[in-house]
Amino acid sequence: MLLVGSAAAAIPPNDMPDNVQTVYYAAANGLPSNSGTSADSPIDLTTALNISGSNSGILLRSGDTFYSVNNTPHSNITYIGSYGEGPKPVISGAKIIRNTNSSNLENWSPDGNGNYTNAWIKGAVSGDSWNAGGGGDIWRIDLSVSDHFSGITTATGQYRNIGFIEDVSNGQKYGARKETLAGTTQDGDFYCETTHAVAGQYLYLKSDTDPNKKKLILTANNHLLQPRSNTTIDGLHLRYTGGHGIVSNNWNVSEYHNVMIRNCIIEDIGGSVHAGKFTRYGNGIEFGIWQSNSTVRDVTINNNIIRNCYDAAITPQGGSTGLVNYHFRNIKAYNNILVANVYSTEQWNRNPGTTLEYEHYNNLHINQGRCWGYDTRPDKESNAEFSFWFLQTGDSIKSYNNTLFNPRTLFLTPSSPFSLSDSRYALDNNIMYLQDGIVLTTNGYGRNIRNFYGNNLSNLNSCNIEQNSKIITITQNDLDTKYSSQAALSMASNDYDAIWNAFQK
Repeated sequence: MLLVGSAAAAIPPNDMPDNVQTVYYAAANGLPSNSGTSADSPIDLTTALNISGSNSGILLRSGDTFYSVNNTPHSNITYIGSYGEGPKPVISGAKIIRNTNSSNLENWSPDGNGNYTNAWIKGAVSGDSWNAGGGGDIWRIDLSVSDHFSGITTATGQYRNIGFIEDVSNGQKYGARKETLAGTTQDGDFYCETTHAVAGQYLYLKSDTDPNKKKLILTANNHLLQPRSNTTIDGLHLRYTGGHGIVSNNWNVSEYHNVMIRNCIIEDIGGSVHAGKFTRYGNGIEFGIWQSNSTVRDVTINNNIIRNCYDAAITPQGGSTGLVNYHFRNIKAYNNILVANVYSTEQWNRNPGTTLEYEHYNNLHINQGRCWGYDTRPDKESNAEFSFWFLQTGDSIKSYNNTLFNPRTLFLTPSSPFSLSDSRYALDNNIMYLQDGIVLTTNGYGRNIRNFYGNNLSNLNSCNIEQNSKIITITQNDLDTKYSSQAALSMASNDYDAIWNAFQK
């Protein structure tokens, strides 16, 4: 039997904080000219996220999909939730490749030749040059033409920086973004001219079959939500972006505090390039500090499903080299279901004299590192359930009462596994379902420090960690039979209770 802590009772989706003064309603067909103050007169998402009144609540209509191109902080919003019956409202960053005005992801209408679009042009590559025709199998699409897309139609700057491509008819992800055009040698490889700093024009895809006949979407470098202090995000479904799902926007703010993220689904995140270099990224939820004299405090992340992230499901991180006097205080993540992310959780804190306090407990982790992000990363050894980087003397990392099912790696540290035994870490009372030969820890530079095998805790205990934890050895046959339905459910279902309960059987 898989054992996890009991899930907290579900929070009512519209249990808004008492300080919400005005509630605005948004719908996929809402209009900027509407009042937004009733469900009968809804506004669109962009208008809602730019509400000027303080302590506003935003409710998105259940069952609707909203295509977000808003990358400014939502400074006046205290609550973002849902109203009405149906599935959680979706905030999507999908650029849907088809010649239609519909934003409905289900509305694919092929022409008489079976094409959903004619935007892809076939060509051949010689070195880093592409030429139309020539019997090649490298297809090109012009990202600067808005009419090629529905959903996210914005064609400028960051919206040409593609994280991954998905065939929505079968869920297949093309995540192998290459640094050069010449590197597109395998079916599904792609090259995007755009980096964070340079707005290129074209995307190239190596495809053995005609991509015009496929139901393809692109994800671009867009953060789906950027809450400010005193914000609750409740009961939303965030999906498809090459950037982050939810990221703190605390530039030029000395203190960022009181943020709650609960009952959400966050999935299919990351893969875009940032910082003007070929460094790919994308976290489900990130709280970062990137300036001196700043504090992030009192953050809770609970009862969410976070799935298919190129980087971490959850990460407090910060400190570009040389920053001083910044602190993370009282950051907690509990009762979350984290599925098929490269890291389940990542913490790093670069500068001495700063503080990172993070508590991670009663979470269910499933198939960490067994995902599209891992498959396409150049740094495959840089993945783990728990990733710890550059932590400082005063930091406090607590991880307990979690269930870890079939991870690829447990810990990632920049030094030896024995660094886990110092006072910064409290890793205890976890249940780990491990295949033989999984890596206890790597040093983050592509070299395994030590391998541990079998149903034996002594190796972990020798590091003075996981003293009260339990290892249960599982085999490939167990995964193919005993646990196959649970694993499949965790990838396909949006029902939190169904996934949670399945892993207690």
